[in-house]
Amino acid sequence: MTKVKSVAKDFDRLLNDKNVKYIAEYIVNSIGDLEEVFEQSLDYEFDLKGGQVIGKDIANTFYNFDTNDETVLNKIVSYMNLLTDKEVKDRIESFDRFRKDVGEYIENNLKIKLEEKIRKHILNNSSKELFPLRSINILDFELSDKPEIDYVIVVQKNAPPGVETPPVSQELIELSKTGRDFKDIIAEKKASGDPKYRYVSGAYKKKYWYEVRLNMYVDYSAKKKGQV
Repeated sequence: MTKVKSVAKDFDRLLNDKNVKYIAEYIVNSIGDLEEVFEQSLDYEFDLKGGQVIGKDIANTFYNFDTNDETVLNKIVSYMNLLTDKEVKDRIESFDRFRKDVGEYIENNLKIKLEEKIRKHILNNSSKELFPLRSINILDFELSDKPEIDYVIVVQKNAPPGVETPPVSQELIELSKTGRDFKDIIAEKKASGDPKYRYVSGAYKKKYWYEVRLNMYVDYSAKKKGQV
């Protein structure tokens, strides 16, 4: 019981203004820097009409990554896993406020740096004259532990149109636990005449869950003619 209380207090101590600043700066600085985080993805999805983004304040840019063992982010996630259900419930409000503070710090203090990162890694260094990026809003900063399996298996098939093929992804997951790669497993199955693999041409893992997720709205609208 004493140990659990100590963990709860340690968790509470991490939710402070100093760490709001540290985490906000760490997130923005790590975008595009694979040495800072283990795995990361910077994705975007938006529609344009007449060069203007459709939909305002709807998340269209997503920065996701897993934490480094040496960071405050990792400590927070680790402590979260040691809290009891009641302790988690008692801390939802303070934790949500902490997450909100991180997002607001990025918006209010790091927007220029964030714009540079987005311009470099999404817009391929396009000029401000073409894409002013007039709005960058942080909609949500999420932080949570990842599940034991944080990926899905994408199976590539070359079946003729109309031919239904049986699923093999779960079998590939189980067989790959021995350390074998998908290429060798598929080749062996084909060689043995397994009909399930007749049209399978390959497979790969696609990560779908990250410990840290920053959801943003970015105005990717092109500059209008005559617009200042």
